[in-house]
Amino acid sequence: MKVHYLCAYYSQWAHNNLAPRPSELWQSYKFCGAVKHGVMNGYLTIPWKKGPQKIEEKDAKKTRPIFGRFVAQTVNAEYSDCCLVPVPSKDSFDKDFFRSFQMVQESIPDNLANPILPIVRFTKKLESASKGGLRGFDAVYPHLKVAPKAKPDPVLLIDDIVTTGGTLLATKKRLEERGFEVRAAIVCGRTVAATEKAFYPRSFELTEDEGEIDL
Repeated sequence: MKVHYLCAYYSQWAHNNLAPRPSELWQSYKFCGAVKHGVMNGYLTIPWKKGPQKIEEKDAKKTRPIFGRFVAQTVNAEYSDCCLVPVPSKDSFDKDFFRSFQMVQESIPDNLANPILPIVRFTKKLESASKGGLRGFDAVYPHLKVAPKAKPDPVLLIDDIVTTGGTLLATKKRLEERGFEVRAAIVCGRTVAATEKAFYPRSFELTEDEGEIDL
């Protein structure tokens, strides 16, 4: 599956065990966190064509429309007929308006007509990976379900950060079992274990055997 991403996400593990983050990767780390959670500590600076853009702590959610513009550009270029499916966050098992669904809603610009379909959910409460919960395809797949009345359409998966790719692949498989065509995924950040350009639209191929790789 092709995965489009905007930022290199140099993880805390890499920062602690490999090498400290250079300044630009600090900014993308904070940016991805702000897109994911809607909050951040301090401020961040984004390299903009018209000059650096500073985003203050109180304006953390302004990062989401920036990610949303990347989503819209990618959709309009290659996937204009697709619906957008948020990759479910762990709170989706008991909330209709779960975290990743809210993130996508607050990111996507109003002029993007592609419907957002929050149709994939977790079936039970699981610990988040950041708090020690399991990650990877085998840990996630058994606990995902697709809404029973969902109409099969071409879809794009939208997520905040891809690390192992396990949740993306598990979501893809559940949708395909119901007859959906999953064209690709768009994420804000990809976890990397080496320095690379922090803010730069790019893509990679996520293969079925990568869902268990951890960094």
